[in-house]
Amino acid sequence: MATCYYCNGSARCAGCNGTGVQADGRTCALCGGNGRCQRCTNGQMRVSDSTIGGRTAPQGFIRSGIGLALAGTALMAGLGVTAEAWGAESIKTTFATSQTESLVFSPATVTTINVTTYATQILGRLNGGTPLYDQTFGVPFSDPAAKAGVTAAQAAITTAGGPGVIIGAPVLTASSGNTTSSSVSAYSLAGTQTTTAALPILTFGPNTIATGQLSACNVGGLPGGTRPTCQSLSGTPYVLAVGELNYNTITNTEYTIDQTTTTTNTTTQFEQWTLFGTVQAFGMAHTAVQSATLDANSRFLRRLGDEANGGTDQPFHSWIEGYGVWSHEKAQGGVSGDNRNLYGIAGGISGTVSPGFTLGVGIDHGNTDITLDSAFAESGRIDLTQIGVNAGFASGPWFADLAATYGFADAGTTHAVGGVSSASYGIRTRGALAETGYRFDLDGGFRITPSVGLDYTAMRSDGFTETGGLALSANGHSTDRTRIWAGLNVGQNLGNFDWSVYGRLVGVVAGDERLLPVTFYGVPTTVAGMSEAEIGGDAGARVSYKFARSAEFFARYDGRFRDGFTAHAATAGVKVSF
Repeated sequence: MATCYYCNGSARCAGCNGTGVQADGRTCALCGGNGRCQRCTNGQMRVSDSTIGGRTAPQGFIRSGIGLALAGTALMAGLGVTAEAWGAESIKTTFATSQTESLVFSPATVTTINVTTYATQILGRLNGGTPLYDQTFGVPFSDPAAKAGVTAAQAAITTAGGPGVIIGAPVLTASSGNTTSSSVSAYSLAGTQTTTAALPILTFGPNTIATGQLSACNVGGLPGGTRPTCQSLSGTPYVLAVGELNYNTITNTEYTIDQTTTTTNTTTQFEQWTLFGTVQAFGMAHTAVQSATLDANSRFLRRLGDEANGGTDQPFHSWIEGYGVWSHEKAQGGVSGDNRNLYGIAGGISGTVSPGFTLGVGIDHGNTDITLDSAFAESGRIDLTQIGVNAGFASGPWFADLAATYGFADAGTTHAVGGVSSASYGIRTRGALAETGYRFDLDGGFRITPSVGLDYTAMRSDGFTETGGLALSANGHSTDRTRIWAGLNVGQNLGNFDWSVYGRLVGVVAGDERLLPVTFYGVPTTVAGMSEAEIGGDAGARVSYKFARSAEFFARYDGRFRDGFTAHAATAGVKVSF
């Protein structure tokens, strides 16, 4: 017989007693007595024993659930719940199935990888300027690829600087280290296990339950790098009527997931290596020859001027001396310094041609060795011979001296740029000196002599072409220098012994630069040597001893002091009057 599990229509229950509830006096919301719903309206269901949610259940499903139905009926009986007490004509048993999915992750397999990468930057600079070469290599500095970069940087500097460039060893100018870490995980499906719950879920109506697929896991993309997850689903709703007992059987599919994690620690080692190139001028031995020749000419002029007034009461006097001069000039910017050693012998004879007027001649021969502080082992040598004349005028304490010279020399130079190069050429010199002063004789044999003067020295070198190595060539070239000075000499005569000291302030008024136009592989250029300081000082001392009535021995020291230049000279000789 069909029963009305839930009647919410307008019909009265024929009989509601005991646990029956008559909600509004007309509608039997729940009738647990023996009364029947006379009729069901308003869409209420009137179901049979084989109906589930208005659908007829498969007979096999019903038969397989007989045991569960009996168990449910027994449970209800044990709780004292009867169909009448539940408000139903009879208990209706229905069955449902639901599916779930879940994930189980195996312990992760962790792998750590340590990687070192290199960024080695090679720079090449010339005279501290912008980089001529800038490349970065992904290898350490010791790798042949980085070493090839060093060679390329050297080539770039040499190309820009020419054969006179000096390149130092690579210098580590910057370095840093940085470590970064990154992790990558991978997931794969290791296995699948499906289990059905031993006991279904019992639900009493009226109620609504979810059936069908209740959760799902996104394992379809495995293996992959995305961690799989599961999400809940709403399933298919199923409404249980009054008096309906539902058995929902849950089947779970469990996925076992293997996971691996790889952590990479990357250390980047950065190093910057710089090659510094400096253009070192060469050919400066030739300009050093110019300076040394002019200085040797000035020295001889100075000696002729000193001997123009012999200071003896004899008609004639002669002198002979040996000397050495040692000078050093410091480097100026890219111009190498030099050392010059001059050794020579000089002498002369003067005679009084009329009262207060003396004429004389002299000769000088010296050899100068020049060594430059150059990376190219530059050197030079001068073999110079000079002849000169002098004249002296005296009128009481006032005097004037004149001197003129002419000289000729052979010069030789060498340098080692791309091999040893050498040159030989002739030199001619000329010079003139004029000086005037006033001698104050004081008591005790003292004297004070202020003086002023000037000298002019000039030289001309023949043309030359170097042989061997990277050779220079030059046409004949002339250079000169004009100086003025003011000085003071203080001395004393003590019979056979005489001493004096002097000091002079010297100024170069013209010709302070040393330049030589040359041609290098057909390209005209100019070798720039030292520039002489415009202002300098000279100082010295002289002693003499008369060992015979007309003969004396003398010795003197002369020093020249300029900005970046010093020269020390020692002279010893004999003077004979007759």
